[in-house]
This record gives sequence, structure tokens and C-alpha cells, in this order.
Amino acid sequence: MTVLYKGSDIPVELNSTSATLNFIQEHIVPDLLRDDPTLTEKIIFNKISKNSNIERTVDILCQKDSVNNFICIYSYGPHLQKLLSIVEIFKKVKSDTSDVKINQWNKMAMFKTVEEGRNELLEKKTIVPILITFITTSQSLASPVFENDKNMFTKQ
Repeated sequence: MTVLYKGSDIPVELNSTSATLNFIQEHIVPDLLRDDPTLTEKIIFNKISKNSNIERTVDILCQKDSVNNFICIYSYGPHLQKLLSIVEIFKKVKSDTSDVKINQWNKMAMFKTVEEGRNELLEKKTIVPILITFITTSQSLASPVFENDKNMFTKQ
């Protein structure tokens, strides 16, 4: 099976969760933030898999410095439901305990998988979604990357 990102073959096997999450952090997130190279210094990364413990992950996220940094929470494919649950619970807990306004930006990307058939017409192509979420509690922390419409980040 071939895995593609933006039309290019990438050295990732999607069934290897840790390798795929590392690829997202090391290649895809920096690619999305290329318009503001200094932004990566202000990001705290958090990988989410379907095996992540919600309570432990939310506790860890609450301890992170979301005032001076962006918290980047990301996952792909079969792990997205856990990511969405963790993000919503984290926002609820954070706003209840700190009485702060949370700023959130989301970006969808995708991998494409191609499984070879007997010929090109029988190839099986599958789209695997990637969700990358940036959260901060700072009202002054911002980046033109999130505000520029061509980057297609959605603000929550």
C-alpha cells in the first residue's frame, strides 16, 4: 500500500500509530505553519491515539502553559473520535476552572492510500483524515497563519 500526502509518496505505514503521529508533527504541522516560522517555538505538541486515556490526557493538557503557547493536539483516521472528545472535555474543564476564554483553530488535512489492483482501474484509493487543533487561552497570542483565509484554518 502506498501512502500519499499532497500527492507525494511518504515513508509512513498508517497502521504504525506512533510513526504516523511523529510524521504529522515533524512534517505536516511545520508545512501548515510555513508562513510563520517563529510560530513553532510557541507550540506544545500532543499526540492523541485511540488508546489515550481521556482523564490523564486532559489533566496533562490543563497543566500546560496555554497562556504563552499554543497547544497543538492532533491525530488521524481511527483516532479522531478520541481527539474530539479530549478537546471538548479539555475546553470545558479549562474554562470551568480558570474562567478564561479559549481560542481554537482547526485544520483538516488528509493522507491518501492507494492499494494496487491487477491494473490501474482496480486500484483502491482511500482518504484518511488528519485533524490538527491549536488552542490557547491568551487573548493576545495570535498568528497570521490562522487569520489568512488561504491557509483554511477554521476558528471555533
